[in-house]
Amino acid sequence: MDFLNPEPEEKKKFTEPRYDDIYYEGVAALDKISGEPITEQELVIHDPFDPARIDDLLKNFHDEVDKMAQKAQSIVVIDDASCHIATLMEGQAGQLYNALEKTRVKEKAPYKKMTDYIDGNIGGLAKRIQQIRQRFNLPITQYLAKKENERREAERKAKEEAARLQAELDEKARIEREKAAEEARLKAIEEGKTKKQAEAEAKHAAALVEDAPTIVMEAPAELKINTDAGSAKLAESWDFEILNPMMLPESAFKIRREQVIAAMKPWVSSQVKNGIREISGVRIFKVAKLKTATKRDYKTFEKF
Repeated sequence: MDFLNPEPEEKKKFTEPRYDDIYYEGVAALDKISGEPITEQELVIHDPFDPARIDDLLKNFHDEVDKMAQKAQSIVVIDDASCHIATLMEGQAGQLYNALEKTRVKEKAPYKKMTDYIDGNIGGLAKRIQQIRQRFNLPITQYLAKKENERREAERKAKEEAARLQAELDEKARIEREKAAEEARLKAIEEGKTKKQAEAEAKHAAALVEDAPTIVMEAPAELKINTDAGSAKLAESWDFEILNPMMLPESAFKIRREQVIAAMKPWVSSQVKNGIREISGVRIFKVAKLKTATKRDYKTFEKF
């Protein structure tokens, strides 16, 4: 179909570039076009993953799409005739799309069968392995949780003991400061100093007494199991459960407005399709959308 001339012309026949299948030495083969036997010297092994074959296969598609794109840029619909031409071209584009999709499915088929087979087998093994790991993880988690509770209890007791010792040392230092201050005060009075001078001497003497040392608690180390194949330990993190989404702050919806609307659209659409015409927070209106249909029996691109 010439897009510069919308009237149908003689149907152009498109044939795929010839690519011999993979032939192995000693295996008889026939030429795909002539049907004649292929000599040993003519046998060619093509790499099934070589993109060159696909590039050649799609060359006709690229050429036709370039023509379509050029015409689509300049299309103007002003009357029934031009609308008919535009509709014809749109249908031809749809036919080309269908041919392209058919080619995609055909070319992927042998690879898809193998990848599906690989994914199915490996996926089944992977699932079993994960189930096995989970079987190990459960008792490991239970044991590590038990040891973590014991560690926290030991940590709590250590903190209590540290606090008790710190209190004793602080009290001892307080008594020593009071004793030093009192001795300095009495000495100053005996030397005939004023009450104000005696208080100053007492404060100075108290300041010379060293503060009690700070008790540093040595926290029990977290349990971590190390092996040649890996390690295991409990890792804590914060989690949450949304109990009532309607009580979330407005900012939670404001910054995710598009995601919220996208999540609600299927429900709103089903309501509108069922005849509901009033929904709080929703504007319901009629729109006119172009509906096109592509004929399946048009053979122009059948052998693309």
